[in-house]
Amino acid sequence: MYLLISNSNDPHFNLATEEFLLKNSANDIIFLYQNKACIVVGKHQNAIAEINYRFVTENNIPVIRRISGGGTVYHDEGNINFTFLQNGETGKLVNFKAFIAPVAEFLNQLGVPAEIGSRNDILINGLKVSGNAEHIYKNRTLHHGTLLFSSTLTDLRNALHVTEGKYTDRSVKSVRSKVTNIRENLTMDLSADQFFKELTQFLQSYYNAMPFELSSEEIAKIQELAETKYKDWNWNFGYSPDYTFKNCINIGKVLISIELHVKKGKIKETCLEGNIGTGLLKELNNILPGKQHSFSEIKSIAGINREITEENPEFLWSFF
Repeated sequence: MYLLISNSNDPHFNLATEEFLLKNSANDIIFLYQNKACIVVGKHQNAIAEINYRFVTENNIPVIRRISGGGTVYHDEGNINFTFLQNGETGKLVNFKAFIAPVAEFLNQLGVPAEIGSRNDILINGLKVSGNAEHIYKNRTLHHGTLLFSSTLTDLRNALHVTEGKYTDRSVKSVRSKVTNIRENLTMDLSADQFFKELTQFLQSYYNAMPFELSSEEIAKIQELAETKYKDWNWNFGYSPDYTFKNCINIGKVLISIELHVKKGKIKETCLEGNIGTGLLKELNNILPGKQHSFSEIKSIAGINREITEENPEFLWSFF
């Protein structure tokens, strides 16, 4: 077993590192990292439906799709991410508890009453501190999980707060859970950096893991993967299953209804209705098909009628 510690807090790079090592290494590896604020969605999810799109957009929080299934999670530098990349036998590659158990044991050694939950998570007094997901590639397993140590939980809740009923699709839905920080359950005072070091030392000893570093050539390939895939809107949002979006908004005394049919992240059909007397809705019905279902795209198009968009900024957000 080998141990790799990331020198980067760029979530695009770290997720690309996981995929690169899964597909281009034959070694068993533990990979530990922390990301700056971001949202990571499961491979089979409708990214836009899983997030508070306005909060995420206004706060410049990147949304990134991973290659494993499961639900949406929030990362920041108070969250520690652990990844296991391991070879195995066909039919025995999926084994969540084998990877989660050592992490739960580590928490218990710190005096935290951690237990493995029914959803392959780690709980403290019934509150979630770790979500886990897996992806199989040939004879290799990618298992990765989160550890909420001192995350900003208000940002987590705001970023993942969604209004039900706007999106209709066949995507995998996240199961929302009440969460807590590990730090709040410790009897000692540890910083996130100290906790990271303690976890590193425990896993290195537990697996007798040998530290290693990426070569400059490997880093270059990972950076290329980060740029071409993990920063690509077509992967992060366009990969979402087809969906229908419906919403209503009042502009003055006029009720406007919005219906969008979206495929691969792009609007295919629209039905915008409401008598606002400006011709804006008719024009948008003609222009929106073929455009990305994104705030920046709709804002640039809706700018054809600044009287509506400037006096009623909520109009633009009603498309999400």
